[in-house]
This record gives sequence, structure tokens and C-alpha cells, in this order.
Amino acid sequence: MPSDKNKIIVIEPNIKSTEYRNIVKKSAITLLESNDLKLKSINTEGHFVILRLDDSSQSVNAIHILRKLSGVAFIFVGVSVKQDYDTIVNTVTAVSYERILNGEPYRLLVRSTISEAEDDKGIVKKFDLEFQIQSELSAKAGRSIRSENGREADVIVYVLLGIKKCYISILVFKGQDTMPLNYLKDSILCPIFDNVSMISFLSVLNSGYNPIPFFFYLEKQSLKKMLKVFENFIAKSSIAQIDIYVLSMREHMSGLVQKTIVNDANKEIIKMGIQIFYWLIFLMTILKILEKSNLQISKVGLPLNPHVHPPWLIKETIAMFNESKKIALTPLLFNYSSQDFERAISKLVNQGLKLEHVGDNLKQVGELDHGKFRDLLQEIPIDHLLQFFTKYAKKYTLRVGEDEILDIFNSI
Repeated sequence: MPSDKNKIIVIEPNIKSTEYRNIVKKSAITLLESNDLKLKSINTEGHFVILRLDDSSQSVNAIHILRKLSGVAFIFVGVSVKQDYDTIVNTVTAVSYERILNGEPYRLLVRSTISEAEDDKGIVKKFDLEFQIQSELSAKAGRSIRSENGREADVIVYVLLGIKKCYISILVFKGQDTMPLNYLKDSILCPIFDNVSMISFLSVLNSGYNPIPFFFYLEKQSLKKMLKVFENFIAKSSIAQIDIYVLSMREHMSGLVQKTIVNDANKEIIKMGIQIFYWLIFLMTILKILEKSNLQISKVGLPLNPHVHPPWLIKETIAMFNESKKIALTPLLFNYSSQDFERAISKLVNQGLKLEHVGDNLKQVGELDHGKFRDLLQEIPIDHLLQFFTKYAKKYTLRVGEDEILDIFNSI
């Protein structure tokens, strides 16, 4: 068995490009340093990242931390050995034998840091090596079944042929299929005020952008629920520090509704669905605040979904942003089936975020005269929104893993 000093950690990015690999490498360094784990070295071979810790006994701890990285196909703790058929096969058998001894399905992955075109030039050939390893494993643990499907495999045996060394896994994890944080080097302002908007925020987070969460709330208890769920998701990501904005809409909404229902014609419309009207004002006011805000963020993630919001509302909202200096993005408008959406909602409910969302109150909108509702919404007084935002919005910086998010809640 190779000595502890030969322990390494290998990261395989999802996308095989130099730029993508370098982003994953940078994220790994930041994540380890923020957890006080010192690197002895970090190198790249082909599209792979290979690192060693100052204290190799912390390798298992490090890999659990690095599992937070987005944009990673596989990550493993392993050992490095010389490139020699017998040495590699014997080492693989030694470190993997006990794990597949009881007949568990296993998956064998033999990869190389060099291109397939250059594989024939290497000392060890990938195809020949895979055949020898498989033959040896079959002979030593005959009851075990090799699986080509990662979902069916209880054990993954990962062998990576490097330029001068071979890296053999001891402990392997599948990574997150999402894009690395800020891969697209752009920030998006994400309003969060109900379950749907939380899903929209997570979609932005997993798409390679840098999300800037902006919490709007009517009741402090709702804010508390949103912050706790938000903290759970952030803790599982590679984010070390994040700025968040918070704005109470309670007192503002009371006055806003009163100003909007002065007209007798509006009163008749409101009788058709007071709760619908209230939520529409809440939603549209939030979006108008974002559109008028003086934050130096040009893109806004609109939490609009056709399974929840009526087509005319989606169309009007996008048109509103098209006429402004802000750029509207719609994370939930495409590639979200009703089943996907319901699963996402259920996941949030299971985490304690059981909030009434705008969609609950918009299901009847199709039965109402949405033309009149549209005209009514245009009467929402917005001249003072920028001053309202500037005066009452609060900004906080959350250091993930260090600050308690409820400390922010208690300070409001």
C-alpha cells in the first residue's frame, strides 16, 4: 500500500476546457483556504486539477469540503504511483478489493490527462490497463458485478493516467452538475419573497452567475423561514461570502393599496378578487422597485413561471423591463415542466418554506378581466419607490459558515 505522503486529491471538471478548469481550480483554492486547509501544491494536467495538502491526514475532510464545488464531474482522494502496469494493477486491487468483496456493483473508470491521439505515446496504454485491471478484479472478487451505469454502482474505482504518475482512487464522489459560481462573470439581482422566487434564485445560482439575493417580506415570520432555507442552500454551495438586501413591505403596502383603490371603478374590480389584487400589487411593486433601483447591477432575475403566472402578466412585466435600463432574465420561463416545478416546490416545503406564493392567488386570474387588472396595476403610484428603496432597504454581508443568518434577522 502506498504511503500517506503520496495522497492526492483529483478533481475532474464537467466541461473540458482550460478556462473552465482554471475557474474550478481557483474555486477549490478559495474554498480550502476559507476552511483553514493549507495546500502543499496544486497543479493541472490536461483538464484535471491535482492537489496535495500540507497535512495529508486532512484529505478526507478536504474532499467533503470540496464537494460543495459546482461544475465537477468527479472528485476523489487517492494515491499516486509510478506508471507501471504491475504497480498500478496491484495498487488498484489493494485499495479496492475490500470495497467490492461482498458483491456490490462497481464502476471502473480509467481516464487519462492526455488526449486520445497522444495515448499511444504513453508508457501505459489506457485500453490495455483497463483490461488488466478488470481481469484482476474479476479474478479476486468474482461475485462483484461491473456496472456501466453510475446510478447502479455502489463503488466507483477511478484510475487517472497522468503525464508521469498514475492516480488511483481510495474514496470517490460524484460532483454537482451545476455550473461553477460566477463562471459567466456576471451578477444578477434576485428578488426572494415566496417559494417561486426562491426556486428562481436557486436556478440562477446553479447557472454560473453570481446571484445577489434581495428579500422582500410582509411578515417577519415569513422572512425568518426564507432566510433559514436560503442559509441551508448557501451552506451546500462554494460561496464563502455573500451580500444580501432586505426590505419590509408591510407599512408600504397598506398605503399603496389605499392609494390605488381611491377610484370607484377600481373598487369594483378589487371586489372580484381582493387577495389576487393584493398579491399582484405586492409582486408588481417588487419588480418596479428592482427596475427603478440605483444598485449597480444591470440584470434582474424575474421569478415568472407559466405554471403559476398568467401569460399577460409575464408579457407586461418583460415589456416593462425592456423599456428600462435593466436587463430582464427569466430563469423559470423555459425548460421547467409542471412536474419539475412541483418537485421544486415540494423540496422547499420539506425544508420548512411553506409560504403562500403569488401563484396561489393568481389561479383565478384567467376567469377575470385581466385587461382591467392591467390598467389598474398601471395606476400603482411609483414616483416615490426609489426614495422608499433608498431609505428603507438594508444591506448585510453574510460570511458563510461564520455568521448566523438569524443574527441578521434579529437585527431587523
